[in-house]
Amino acid sequence: REREREREVGRSTMSSGKLEETTTSTSSTSSSSRTPSGRLRQTLQTIHPVFKELLAGGTAGACAKSVVAPLERVKIIIQTTQLQHTTTPSPSLRTQAQVASVPTATAATANINTNNILRNILRTEGTFGLWKGNGASVLRVIPYAALHFSAYERFRTWLLGLDGTSMPEAFRVLGKT
Repeated sequence: REREREREVGRSTMSSGKLEETTTSTSSTSSSSRTPSGRLRQTLQTIHPVFKELLAGGTAGACAKSVVAPLERVKIIIQTTQLQHTTTPSPSLRTQAQVASVPTATAATANINTNNILRNILRTEGTFGLWKGNGASVLRVIPYAALHFSAYERFRTWLLGLDGTSMPEAFRVLGKT
């Protein structure tokens, strides 16, 4: 019991000739490390800053791509629909019967708009149809966004001297010109 009381209240220890006050509460540390958020917080505190930046950039990129995925899907459908109706042979290569039977691009795409396409996707494929193909896009964006954000943070820290080092003289001279 005395040991538990010492842990809860705090104790003085000597390390390398300095007197340190340590306050470790068994109940607070054990309960916070048991919860998922407590474990996540402890894990994130031990990760190197570069890996934190990579994780933050990748997560931000994946979220951003997933938010705009439905509009990207609509855009691609509009582009491919217009492309299908405009890839007919040139008039000089068509016969008179072919010219009369081929609808013009404006007539074929007259009822193509964002609202109609969204309604059609929701009716035929459901809500998840709006994010069809998003997985491949997210897999492409995660490495790009992670490296982009991490490089930005590293260069920003280096150029501003926030990490205790200053920019080499050669680069400072280039900035002055």
